[in-house]
Amino acid sequence: MKIIAISLEENLAAEAEKILDDMGLDIETVVKMMVKKIKNEQNINFLISPRTVANTSQRIEPQGNLKPIENEVNNKMTKSKAVNIFRKEGFDFTGITTFASKNKSAYNYWANPDVTVLSNNWNIILNDWINQEIHLFNIPANTINPNSVVYRADKVNQIDLQIMYDDRTFTDMRSKISFEQYWVKSYKY
Repeated sequence: MKIIAISLEENLAAEAEKILDDMGLDIETVVKMMVKKIKNEQNINFLISPRTVANTSQRIEPQGNLKPIENEVNNKMTKSKAVNIFRKEGFDFTGITTFASKNKSAYNYWANPDVTVLSNNWNIILNDWINQEIHLFNIPANTINPNSVVYRADKVNQIDLQIMYDDRTFTDMRSKISFEQYWVKSYKY
């Protein structure tokens, strides 16, 4: 396999990393996802959305099988917003925080935190953008055995966390660990 290195403007990369971090992703993972989608769909139509021509009200409509990209919610929740909400509610964040939104195309919350979260105080925030609710969990350091979680096949130092959506036991589909016992608070936004 050919390894491809890409160069991005420093500001562009920093802005993208902030957005992706709020989603629990990194640039490398997104690039892999994009390449896989291009391969599966045999086109790049998902990258192109309707847009307005500069300085006019004329719209450029999608061609062929292109579809407009829809917003998840008008009131988009981010990791930093969620942390601030729970801080105002009295929670003191220490350790590492993982933020995961309900996956658009699957019935789960998905994140790939580094295995080091298990040896630290670990906070998980799950964002249910459909019901506009965030859930906070606090897992004390060394509570979960590193041998009981499932790791990504391509990145053995990252946990493949897939917590079932709309399940009040908040069970990871891969390891079968229920995070219900670590639940701290939920908040409607």
